[in-house]
Amino acid sequence: MIPLRETDPREVGVYRLLGRLGEGGQGVVFLAAGPAGGRAAVKLLPPTTDPLVRSRFLKEVAAAQRVARFCTAQVLDAGIFERRPFIVSEYVSGPSLVEVVEQFGPRGGAVLERIAVATLTALGAVHAAGMVHRDFKPGNVLLGPDGPVVIDFGLAAVPGMTTTGLSSETAVGTPAFMAPEQLAGVRVTAAADMWSWAVTMVFGTGSGRVGGGPGFKPRSARHVSGRAWWRRRTALVLTAILLVAGAGGLAFTLVPRGPSSGQPAGGHAGTSQVLAVEAAVRTQAVAWILQQVSRAALVSCDSQVCADLASRRFPTGNLLRLGPGSNDPLGSNLVVATAAVRAQYGARLASVYAPAIIATFGSGNARIDIRLVFPGGTARYRAVQPAALRARKAADAQLLANSHVTLSAAARAQLLSGEIDPRLPLLIAAMADNHPVHIVDFVDQSPGGGPASLLRSADFATADGAAHLGPGAYLSWMRGFIGVQQAEYRPAWSQQVTLGTGQAVLRIGYAAPSPLS
Repeated sequence: MIPLRETDPREVGVYRLLGRLGEGGQGVVFLAAGPAGGRAAVKLLPPTTDPLVRSRFLKEVAAAQRVARFCTAQVLDAGIFERRPFIVSEYVSGPSLVEVVEQFGPRGGAVLERIAVATLTALGAVHAAGMVHRDFKPGNVLLGPDGPVVIDFGLAAVPGMTTTGLSSETAVGTPAFMAPEQLAGVRVTAAADMWSWAVTMVFGTGSGRVGGGPGFKPRSARHVSGRAWWRRRTALVLTAILLVAGAGGLAFTLVPRGPSSGQPAGGHAGTSQVLAVEAAVRTQAVAWILQQVSRAALVSCDSQVCADLASRRFPTGNLLRLGPGSNDPLGSNLVVATAAVRAQYGARLASVYAPAIIATFGSGNARIDIRLVFPGGTARYRAVQPAALRARKAADAQLLANSHVTLSAAARAQLLSGEIDPRLPLLIAAMADNHPVHIVDFVDQSPGGGPASLLRSADFATADGAAHLGPGAYLSWMRGFIGVQQAEYRPAWSQQVTLGTGQAVLRIGYAAPSPLS
């Protein structure tokens, strides 16, 4: 590590930069300390204001976060810092294969076999996530304390894209290790990575230069090719395959076999199934928001979710669209955290903006979390949460002492937990000033929610002998009472429900999000 330069930033997002690890054509890599004090590698790319470049970058990061962790440096976070995209990955303490060969000489025997198998395993994980590395080379193989690790796949292209770089002018990759189709500037598949892997293994043996040096930047394949050149490259690749065939045979099976288009196993059918699952989960989340979220709430969401909500008459003025170039979601009340939103904000979504989940739908990459955005951010939320819980418990204890309020054993236990939306005890106390009320249950309407998903609904018995009103009159009184409350305290809905026990109740509920106290 070398010291930071005067022109280097001292912080990127929530990461404190400690020094430089390296610099290349794609940007500068820094050693950084994360919010919890752990070490991470932060790669800061050149500045851009092009929304297409930002969009592509975030798509690539979302794909990279699906890569299995074995033999790869995990992608932890990503975002835009002062017009510069950045990507945060696991810090691997160890030299690159380039440094080892240059300082200690060629690798061979069992050492090279371990490197070959580990890197093939890593590329198998990259390809299984539907990606192509595109820049596999000795400099992107780190020999860490736990074995070889492949890095920089977070900047790989989503399959189907060409090998044009961020400037759309040059081929992405290191020419000496690039496959012919990359040099030709055409669409690449996982096969291009296997070419680069083979050339890298030749480099590891110390068999000499395998192509041009760092300054070698051909404009296209025809400027650097010729039969002799291609024959030499092909011979080197075949040599590498023969060299590690025994050790690498099993690892080759880790690369998914699929159509020649480079799609992951399952082809169009698998892709269609994934898209169908994502659409179904999105439908569930949108339906929940329409049923449970206040129309006065400001909701941040990606373009697809915002469009779905707007088409279902959620106020468009209360929808804040997230995407490349958008503002941070601190001005909203809720964030609909789809895979695209999680990729855009990374760990900062929970650590800075939206500390708590109030509902969750689906799983894996299709998962959608409805997250609470708290004024003052996550640090403020964590600071006030204990006091808010104590305040709710104190208010609920007063309700338990009200002789005009009776509760079932289940409802009493729920009230003692402090997990009730603070608006409900206020409403119950106000109703009890007029007529006795009996609470059958408090209802959880936030699937998968965490501590912030307070119980916002209560089931009221539709008759109470102590009220001296007939069932119809008592029910009419409850509905009339809640209808005349001030907007701040007026429930969002009330509906008559028959429970599984056969008991009829009036379910009264408030919209999300809940105030803490």
